[in-house]
Amino acid sequence: MDGSKAHGQTLALQLERHGKVLALDYDENVIITPNRGAWLVRYALWEEAIAAYQWLQSMGCWCIEWGAQVGQSGQTIVYNLIYVDGLDSHIVDRRMVVGMFQQYGEIRSANLICRSATSFAFIEYYNPLSSFRAIRGCHEMSWLGQIIRVQHYRRSPTRNYPQ
Repeated sequence: MDGSKAHGQTLALQLERHGKVLALDYDENVIITPNRGAWLVRYALWEEAIAAYQWLQSMGCWCIEWGAQVGQSGQTIVYNLIYVDGLDSHIVDRRMVVGMFQQYGEIRSANLICRSATSFAFIEYYNPLSSFRAIRGCHEMSWLGQIIRVQHYRRSPTRNYPQ
C-alpha cells in the first residue's frame, strides 16, 4: 500500500472501528517490506491498539510491527519488556520468576537482579500482547508474601538498561 491520501483515508476508516485514532501518518523512510514505507498509527487507549493489532494480524495481508512509544519525558516505552519490582530476595530465583510469568506468553529473556532486601526482574516477551496480559494479571498482586509491581519498561535517554 502506498502513502497516498486515499489509502490513508481508507485505512483510517478501518482502524477507527477499533477506537479513537490520535494520529495516522505515512513514513516513507520506515521500510518494513521492500520498496514500501509504513503507516504509523497511534490510539488513545492501548486496549484499542491491541484490538486493531489483532484484527490486522488476522487479515494476513499486513506486515505489522508493534512500535515503541516515546513519552513526554523522553522515555521510550518498550512494549514487549516488563519491569517487575518488589520481589523477595530471600525467596525468589530466576526459575520461579520465569514460571510465574510464562503463563502470559513465550518469554524471550528473563533477568533477575538481586539486592539485599528486594529484587527486581526484566521479562522480555516475543509478543508484546503477552506483556499487557502480564501487567493486567500481576500488577500490585501478592506473590510469595510481597506486593509486586509490574509495568512496561521505560528506557530513558540517560539510562539504557537492560542491554
